[in-house]
Amino acid sequence: LGLGNTLRGLLTLRTGYEMTGDAQGLRWVEEEMLRRFPHSSGVMSLIVYGRWDAAHPRPSETDPPEKRRAYYRALFRATEEWIQRWPDHPAPWLRRLEAASELDDLASAEIETIGERLLSASEKQSDLFYALPPPALQVAQLYLKRGVRLERIPELIERGFREIERRTERDVRRDDLSAEAKKALQGNVDYSYWRGWPILLDAYLKMNRREKAREVLIQMEDFLARRRPQESAPSEEKRLHARRQAIYWEWMARLAEAENRKLDALAFYQ
Repeated sequence: LGLGNTLRGLLTLRTGYEMTGDAQGLRWVEEEMLRRFPHSSGVMSLIVYGRWDAAHPRPSETDPPEKRRAYYRALFRATEEWIQRWPDHPAPWLRRLEAASELDDLASAEIETIGERLLSASEKQSDLFYALPPPALQVAQLYLKRGVRLERIPELIERGFREIERRTERDVRRDDLSAEAKKALQGNVDYSYWRGWPILLDAYLKMNRREKAREVLIQMEDFLARRRPQESAPSEEKRLHARRQAIYWEWMARLAEAENRKLDALAFYQ
């Protein structure tokens, strides 16, 4: 069939070797992909990342800090080669951002370079690349954590929201999706809101923009009112709503504390 002549054919062969447990064939086809299509994003994600991750198990939250730092330092070094091979693809920049978020000794200029290059790459491949939460939200989270470009965070949060909304609006029109799948897509939008709103609130309080923080809290309150589960709703849906209520009240408390309304803050925290 000539499957070895194209990348799609090699990917098909790779799947076949995986399904039949043919380790020798799998190794052969991966070496062919690396040799003939070294700059393909498919090669990047399936082989380069896969081999690195297999050789470097991700540390758990309970591992010692020095072990976690060593892992993310190694990941940061590995991304230097990946971004040279795929400079305009978002994936290696996203892995570099992941490492940067765990390394507290990087210069602000390095943090900003990572964020801006990821944003540029994801915009160029917006129809082909998908990440949850959207890259713009992940960049905003990194900037907030490192105290870089706080004034840009509102724009990044808005950009991330619009990106996931546009993609979802497009995808839910597909005829081949079930109602359950469409509901899951909307759930991705809601998830992005509740990842982005706390970042935005934290940035506004750090910049002493309390009125803007109050506007975000109104959006959260409106969401909770519109999405209140029915009595017959599944228990997981009720628990998710309760967790989001807790996030809302915590930020109500933090705003009250910033405004020196101590009794209100105490009541909201409680």
